[in-house]
Amino acid sequence: MNATYKIKIRNAFARGLCFSIILISSASALFAYPNTSRKAEGTKYGLFVGINDYPNEKDKLKGAVNDAIRMQDVLVSKFGFAKENTTLMIDRDATRANILQAFEDYKAKASAGDLFVFHNSSHGTLFPDVLSEIQDETEVLYVPEYYERPIRWDNALVPVDAGESTSGKPWRNLILDDELFEIFASFTEKGIKVVVVVDACNSGSLARGAAKPKAPAVSRNLSLHRIFKANKFEDIKFSFASPPEVTKKKPSMNGLYLVLAAAKDNEFAAEIQSGEPMGLFTKNLIDLLNRSNATELSYRQLMDAIGPRVSEESLDYENDQTPQLDSRFGNPFGAVFGLN
Repeated sequence: MNATYKIKIRNAFARGLCFSIILISSASALFAYPNTSRKAEGTKYGLFVGINDYPNEKDKLKGAVNDAIRMQDVLVSKFGFAKENTTLMIDRDATRANILQAFEDYKAKASAGDLFVFHNSSHGTLFPDVLSEIQDETEVLYVPEYYERPIRWDNALVPVDAGESTSGKPWRNLILDDELFEIFASFTEKGIKVVVVVDACNSGSLARGAAKPKAPAVSRNLSLHRIFKANKFEDIKFSFASPPEVTKKKPSMNGLYLVLAAAKDNEFAAEIQSGEPMGLFTKNLIDLLNRSNATELSYRQLMDAIGPRVSEESLDYENDQTPQLDSRFGNPFGAVFGLN
């Protein structure tokens, strides 16, 4: 690897996963996969979010905006997305309210047989599941940098205004995985496919050895108390505009729902900060998507190609990163960014 490379580690969102993700939804594991050889008709839409410029100087990233721009470019140039059907939302524009409103706008515009892609490159964090409205997490994680006791955590995206409280939710302006699941379920109820690509990482184990001299690394762990401007987790004041309506039931999903994750739960997703700064996963993803045969690849083939490359390159930064394919709720053999 280039001896001048530097990286930052992103701490991020997923549904029980740390990920740069691609999601596509499904009603059950018994889903009957469609015939992907049939030519599909429909419109492809995309929202591309990248956040470098966080309010705290120590939290700023360098490659997230590049990720979003280059993902938009490759989907427009290679995968049949009309640029007028896509939106690029970066830095100060990438607030919780703006992101959620864009979801609503695209849901209203799209119809059955269409594809919606949400790409997010940013920081992420963990939020206590017991304080969320859908208490569904089953795994107890010990994350000492977050809290001194093992508890169940939700994963969350960190918009640029995450520390503000305009949402009226105890998680302030974070976007929880539970919220994303419900939002995308409402897309799939209309017969809209949803693909989400998120280059961020939710880390369960944050301790790392010293970086190699040829590839110094900085851990970019955005813990909850840091986002909420408290000295430690116990000092955070969680407020409720109204008591949460707690449920353990998740909405069903009526489409394809597939997850491609940049890393495991307890791993970091790395950002290369020299040359053209980018997320390590996104860089490799785009390199493969730009190949001449990329439109013929399935998600399984794509991840089989990306996984070993990312895992090997991450070792140069003293970072264990193992991309994951979660195909429990979708068809891993469907064409990448295809309508079928």
